[in-house]
Amino acid sequence: MTGLSDSFQRPVNYLRISVTDRCNLRCVYCMPEDGIAFRPPAELLQDDELVELIDIAAELGVEKIRLTGGEPTVRPGIVSLVRRIAAIPGLKDLAMTTNAVLLEALAAPLAEAGLNRVNVSLDTLDPQKFSRITRGGHVDRVIAGIERAEAAGLRPMKVNAVVVRGFNEDDVVALAALTRERAWDVRFIEVMPFGVVADVADAGVNHVHPHFRRVQPFERLPDRLEATVRVGLDDDVQVLDPPRCDVT
Repeated sequence: MTGLSDSFQRPVNYLRISVTDRCNLRCVYCMPEDGIAFRPPAELLQDDELVELIDIAAELGVEKIRLTGGEPTVRPGIVSLVRRIAAIPGLKDLAMTTNAVLLEALAAPLAEAGLNRVNVSLDTLDPQKFSRITRGGHVDRVIAGIERAEAAGLRPMKVNAVVVRGFNEDDVVALAALTRERAWDVRFIEVMPFGVVADVADAGVNHVHPHFRRVQPFERLPDRLEATVRVGLDDDVQVLDPPRCDVT
């Protein structure tokens, strides 16, 4: 078999690249509030090195690239880097996973540079919950970033929500309802417990079950979302068609 393949000889055509370990939020399930030892910029792959690496991967059959972090939009010169990557022959899809905080300003330049689509992390629509889980973030900036990205043509728009027992499990219906109001897809995903943030209760979120090591039990989430979604509207209830959601 030519090109890249795994141990089962399945072709590999997708590559995820972390362009920075830095982030402009401090989500409690992701990193500590302070005391983080980020890598010095000189120790990270520079733009020329990243472009050369992706060029080699494309020659070996990689067709899809996803830029991640940390938060990729905080990397200096990210628009220029995206433009250089998008120009590599053989690539068919260039995507980014982002918290969308900076997308209101960067969405249009990134789309013009050749970015095709984004996945956005959004765990709740409640401003207070969002501020607590991100340690000071503003959900309105994320929504504005998503809307600007959609207007710039970065589609399909996918929203990733980490569901934490006792904290935002009741938000799944409102998040799922977004898929009926807008052309967005929503995925509910599990916490990845690691290091000092393995216990979210100790990381700074109040009122979280003290012994949780995983998210809200996922066998219960489909029960909330299957068949119909009921969204409270004042004293009425609106019954919606099944949303475009995925529980992974």
